[in-house]
Amino acid sequence: MCIAIPIKKKWLKMLQEYDITSIPVLNDQNKLIGIITADDVIDVLVEEATEDIHKMVGVNHIEGSYMNTSIIDMVKSRISWLFNSYDFWIFHRIYTSNF
Repeated sequence: MCIAIPIKKKWLKMLQEYDITSIPVLNDQNKLIGIITADDVIDVLVEEATEDIHKMVGVNHIEGSYMNTSIIDMVKSRISWLFNSYDFWIFHRIYTSNF
């Protein structure tokens, strides 16, 4: 599902402001062509938040379930974070061994 960010925020604001659970989607002739439910908006927002958190901690986003992801794919997605943590640990060990 690809939805422009301002539209998603607009939908969320409408759901919060009017305390509704669904928003009708109309075409140019004002005919109902679909419904956006609160669940749809929440799913998109959770997906975005998950991607943002992965970016903040330096982990690549993995498509699908973690339980179905191979160990090699898990390592590939976290390799930069693992090396940075290891480098910091080595630096810390060297620095603190001088005291």
